[in-house]
Amino acid sequence: MTDKAWKADERKVADVLGGKRIPLSGASEISSKCDVDCSWLLVEVKRRARFSAVRWLDKICESARAEGCIGAVAVHVSGSRDWIIILRLDDFAGLKKRLEAGGSIADRH
Repeated sequence: MTDKAWKADERKVADVLGGKRIPLSGASEISSKCDVDCSWLLVEVKRRARFSAVRWLDKICESARAEGCIGAVAVHVSGSRDWIIILRLDDFAGLKKRLEAGGSIADRH
């Protein structure tokens, strides 16, 4: 039997980030803290048919690639004190690997 799309998404994130998928994390009676546990990072994985930030991310990533760096979208919701940073999964995984290898995230690719 093939995975449901959301389950495959959780497996992909766990694989790329070196974490463990937490089965049934959303089940009400078994509720867990996250979909993927990387020990240093807890991840909630979402699948959407549309997400407007994808257009913004595509645009900045194209510009960033031309400059030899990665792109990110910063979102602030009015009334909130928090900011959200959106990166492509592969870019985030690349940053993680560079840091683990003792590199700097300030270095261009």
